[in-house]
Amino acid sequence: MRAIRAFLRGWAALARCKAALTIVWLFFALVALIVAAPAASMSMQMLGHSRMAGRLLERFDVAWFGEQLIPLGTAMAGFGPALVLTVVMAWLGSVLLAGGVIAQLNENPECFRLGPFLAGAGRNFWRFFRLSLFGLLGCGLALLIGSVPGMIVSAIYKDGMEAWPMGVAGIVDSVLIVLLLGWMVTVTDYAKVRLVVDDARSGVMAWLRSFAFVLRHFGTTMGIWALNALVFLIVLAVYLRMSNIMHPTAPGAIALLFVVQQVFVLFRTAQRIAVWGAAVDVYQELKPVPPVAAVVEETPVQAPVEEVEPAALAPVEPNEAPAEPAEPPVEAPVESAAAEAQPPAEAGEAGGSGV
Repeated sequence: MRAIRAFLRGWAALARCKAALTIVWLFFALVALIVAAPAASMSMQMLGHSRMAGRLLERFDVAWFGEQLIPLGTAMAGFGPALVLTVVMAWLGSVLLAGGVIAQLNENPECFRLGPFLAGAGRNFWRFFRLSLFGLLGCGLALLIGSVPGMIVSAIYKDGMEAWPMGVAGIVDSVLIVLLLGWMVTVTDYAKVRLVVDDARSGVMAWLRSFAFVLRHFGTTMGIWALNALVFLIVLAVYLRMSNIMHPTAPGAIALLFVVQQVFVLFRTAQRIAVWGAAVDVYQELKPVPPVAAVVEETPVQAPVEEVEPAALAPVEPNEAPAEPAEPPVEAPVESAAAEAQPPAEAGEAGGSGV
């Protein structure tokens, strides 16, 4: 199956781009520190004034952390800018690095070189930036369309006594939103690949044509997304299980939990690069070939033959006789040895005895 083959080729391309994976992972790790440091400081201050600090650290609850942030007016005033700065830097950095990674996968997938990587990142930045704006618009439309069943059910059963239609509508909304977001992300990824492979300029046309490409090869393109989504769910389940088992009360356990989190982030970054590698492979194999212009074969025009005037011919002298052809040498007849050995017949023998 083409989707499975492209999925495996994407991960094989990742194995040849380990340096690019390291650069992308280090960038996101450094950006995360902008939020992680203030959040850790705030949580330690709150836990220092709490009598339940020991129990809360045994099973740290993210929802509890969010509830504690609500009454913090001055703390959130300092935490909010860091969060906004992190989101903006992560967005611009992902756009910049995506251009370099896809250019590397397209031009020189065998080995990594920093020069072509940075050149591709700079050349494709503004194209990908404009494309990301349309990607955000598409994701917003996907969220809106995915929420339509829940809105309809809420309008019908909002005053009713039965709650199960609302629960079913919520499940349908969640599944529909995930599928539509996956479709939009896939279209955006193939638009990025189109911009790099075809060296196109218009992000709008690349985005619109990617819709047709994904629909035309829906089984292959969305099959790759489904395989990666399945792998992501398996790794996420393992990560959540390990996080729940750990009790981050000792410094060693906290350090181990940090390592597990970074491994999960590294896997997520590797999966994005593998998805781009599979998209490059599929697009190069299935991209539409432009029609070849018809070549009209013209019959070559023969050059006019110039007539030679008789006066222009060299006169032939009457005294000059044409040269006779040389006679071939005559070979002397060779008599056979049998004829020489046979004596001539006598006349008497030829005519009989004359007695």
